[in-house]
Amino acid sequence: MRLKFQPVKDLRNHVLQLWWRRRGLAVPSRSQCTQYIDLAQVSGISLQHIEPALHSIFPEWSMSGRVDEIPEQLEMLSEAEQAEMAAWEGKATIDHPGAMMAIVSQGSLFCRYGFVLTKDQQEILDLNGDGFHHVFPHAGEVVYVPRPTKVPGRLLVLTNSCAQRNYYHWTIEIMSQLRLLQESGIEFDWVAAPNRKPFMVQSLTLLGIEESKILRMGRYTHLQADELIVLGRDGGYPHPTGIEFLRDSMRSQSWSKYGSSERTRLYIPRTSCSSRRIVDEEKLIIALQKLGFECVRLELLTVKEQVELFQRAEIVVGPHGAGLTNLAYCRPGTAVLEISPTSRPCRYFHCLSHLNELAFRVYFGRAVRRPGHVGTEADIEIDLAAVLQEVQDLLSSVEQPVACAM
Repeated sequence: MRLKFQPVKDLRNHVLQLWWRRRGLAVPSRSQCTQYIDLAQVSGISLQHIEPALHSIFPEWSMSGRVDEIPEQLEMLSEAEQAEMAAWEGKATIDHPGAMMAIVSQGSLFCRYGFVLTKDQQEILDLNGDGFHHVFPHAGEVVYVPRPTKVPGRLLVLTNSCAQRNYYHWTIEIMSQLRLLQESGIEFDWVAAPNRKPFMVQSLTLLGIEESKILRMGRYTHLQADELIVLGRDGGYPHPTGIEFLRDSMRSQSWSKYGSSERTRLYIPRTSCSSRRIVDEEKLIIALQKLGFECVRLELLTVKEQVELFQRAEIVVGPHGAGLTNLAYCRPGTAVLEISPTSRPCRYFHCLSHLNELAFRVYFGRAVRRPGHVGTEADIEIDLAAVLQEVQDLLSSVEQPVACAM
């Protein structure tokens, strides 16, 4: 049973801290910044810089709807959210960090958020996830963790704060990084992946990793290996080489529909989500179904089924959300209409579409915040006729996706 009520979580953590203080290991708290150590100060770590930093420039995007309301909405956001949306106008300039792998001798990995520790239980800041406060929200100068379980051989670390719960971050920040292993030829014995969502194991097995080699990281799992292989993070924006790796890896599968002559028109709702749902969505779905669209709830499909679906897509329409991550698998020429609230002019899917040569447009609807919605979280009120006009324009002006040979 998952305990979601915060006071219950806090009590559980308090009890565990008392127990691990007697039976576990001490780790300097992240609140004590002077305790951090970086890679340059750590012995037993070998670094491999596989790719240099990359500077990408993406063109202006095609916007419609209530675009003039975006500046007012941005003023209501936090500084961090405003920084994330800073590139919403004009050309977008994205700086991708250099891709890096680190091999940590006798290191250990704690929890699904991805905290990498030296053999002396010192946290390695440059390699860690950023979700420390989720596990220990009231940490003092020292926190206590369980003693690690020994894992023989090399353990590939695929844990990260956002990626342990979100399909977009898992795919764009973690899965795309597996190209580094392919390029370098480095082998591993085990894979540490978050034990949170089924799409993680499914996507890894699609790339040929045996499920028996996947070690599922829970909230308090602690593993120590002969060597940890830790991949750097691409950041939130899709990396050109990473998207190419994802697309071509799935394209080369025996079950791939990338070269199929079949076409489908997709509408991707956010039925099971609490934010960015379209107001009166039923009216939009009925209108799109008259145009031959299929309404697909991706959370009911396996990753393989989602990839196949997007490989066959002629056009994809849907609100801004993780489901559009599957645009990474579309063929050139596929049309895309993203529907977003004016509170979230985020260009992730525009950049992804540009890398895959998709015909992309975004429609901004009025941000409607229900109780509990803050910041960029808002439902979307649309002008149905305007959205349908965008769809018709895409259908009439965009060439059919090319059937690509395998």
